[in-house]
Amino acid sequence: MCHLLKHRVCLIRGTTGSGKSTRVPLFIKEMFDSQDVNASAKLAGKPAKILVLQPRRLACTGAARRTTSQQDTQQREGESQQQQQQNAKKTSKKVNKNAWEIVFSTTGYFLEVLIHRPEEMARYTHILIDEVHERSLDADMVNLILRLFFDKQDFRLILMSATLEHDIFQRYYSVKGRVVDQSSVLEVGVDRVFPVLEVYLEDLMGQPSAAKSGKGGKNKNAAVVASTAAGGGKSGSNAEQHKIAQFREREKIKKLQGSFNSNANLPAKLHEGVAGFLRPIVQKFAKSQGSILIFVPGMSEIMEAYGELSEFERGDFQRGRNDYNYRSSSYFNTKQIQHLPRREQLKFRVYPLHSNLPQEDQDAAVKKAPETGYCHIIISSNIAESSLTICGVNVVVDTGLRRAQTLSTGGSHNTNSEKPPTSSGANAAAAIWCSKASVKQRMGRTGRTGPGISIRLFTKHFYDNVMKNFDEPEMNVVPLDQLYIKAKFLAQRLQEQPHFKDAVQGDTAAGGTDPSLALQPRQLLQKVPSPPAMDRLDGAVHSLVRAHALTDTSEQARVTALGHLMMTLSMDISLARLLFYASLFSL
Repeated sequence: MCHLLKHRVCLIRGTTGSGKSTRVPLFIKEMFDSQDVNASAKLAGKPAKILVLQPRRLACTGAARRTTSQQDTQQREGESQQQQQQNAKKTSKKVNKNAWEIVFSTTGYFLEVLIHRPEEMARYTHILIDEVHERSLDADMVNLILRLFFDKQDFRLILMSATLEHDIFQRYYSVKGRVVDQSSVLEVGVDRVFPVLEVYLEDLMGQPSAAKSGKGGKNKNAAVVASTAAGGGKSGSNAEQHKIAQFREREKIKKLQGSFNSNANLPAKLHEGVAGFLRPIVQKFAKSQGSILIFVPGMSEIMEAYGELSEFERGDFQRGRNDYNYRSSSYFNTKQIQHLPRREQLKFRVYPLHSNLPQEDQDAAVKKAPETGYCHIIISSNIAESSLTICGVNVVVDTGLRRAQTLSTGGSHNTNSEKPPTSSGANAAAAIWCSKASVKQRMGRTGRTGPGISIRLFTKHFYDNVMKNFDEPEMNVVPLDQLYIKAKFLAQRLQEQPHFKDAVQGDTAAGGTDPSLALQPRQLLQKVPSPPAMDRLDGAVHSLVRAHALTDTSEQARVTALGHLMMTLSMDISLARLLFYASLFSL
């Protein structure tokens, strides 16, 4: 809290599972509850109104639920310890309850609020943007608005992530003589209590990858994974090393390993045999009261994997027992697992997890901990990658893929290309290789309540030499049609705000001293953390004019009814056009 009081822009890099998403808002609340004179003076006596932005709805509701639970626990503990003072402080407690507020929102929803009602930002004393490394369109636009109003609104900004690119945001908020330097970065979290073993394709072949455990030491397969598979405890045997070496998909792995090592432009897809690896992985690493979290790109891959693994839920996996020969394996003769239930007694529940699924289905996958004798298998998109705690995860299986909106090029999207798209393009969802930051985030889903394993279905060479450190900002790889319409609406709303021209005139990224320059959509979008190329913006404008969403290509062009529909429903121009004409002709 001293760090937060000292810096208006605070960057927090905390390890996965450190509790930053839930604890930081409560720390701020506790500071105000303590009625600290210095803390109150810093915000001119305003009550604390804390806004926490999460990239996804599931993470948002989960963080809100955990924060409420922790707050209620703290209140009960405080009452039991200070029962004699309860009545004397009852009145002041009631005042404090009404004085502060913690609001959780998705970044996208808050952006829509700001576009239509920018004055809403004045409500908040603290704005926290979690998982800021993801660099979505919505997050970059929110950062733009926050910077424009930073000196006109009295709020403090906290940017948080386990894989934070702090230098980008230090430069971005260092404007108008304000310096956001290294002293604004706060490292939080402690070394993992439980180690997490990183396993690559070559490890499944019995070839050491020189990987490291989550604690930073050399990869010592035996003790770490044997302890994980056996449900905890210490072990000094080489049982798990044998277990990995005896993996019975060696020929497929060898073929896939060669593809990763020889082709930097390997198509981003679930390659032949990968889905088939999941079944033996589950049988080898499943344990009672454990969860296996499998990351695949999108819904089609989720359903493919679900079809492969649903036999576990039905109990049909017994048919393949002889194929995998588990009880005759040397691993199952080790003392470390004698206390485990026999495989035929272990039951499974298989859950798909995707943002398009009903909320109750999403909650079923993440809320309930596995019972004794049960193992949960969760097959997920990157919705489970960050800001989400799933009970009992002891194994993470990472395909290294994610699905993202990209420019349709008529073929596989190559995320390693250095040349940006030059036209607005057609919006298409495609599988792409994720970044090292995403791989680390996925690994962070395990190792929270016991030792964990992160099985990566790609090679260490591919991870080190091909995967990027961070995902490309979404603004650089998706069509800009919808973004341009949003920027045009935003420019109109900002023009109506008092002191806006003063704020723009002092911003060094405005491109000149004339405040009216920044009121145009093209110039406004040049003020985001990673501005898109001007030729791409021009392409988006021409695309909107051709679709009759804009009247012409000038900055003064009016937004048509189709453009308003596109903005209101936050949908791609082609879908908005289809819906518009369907409504027009009563189809």
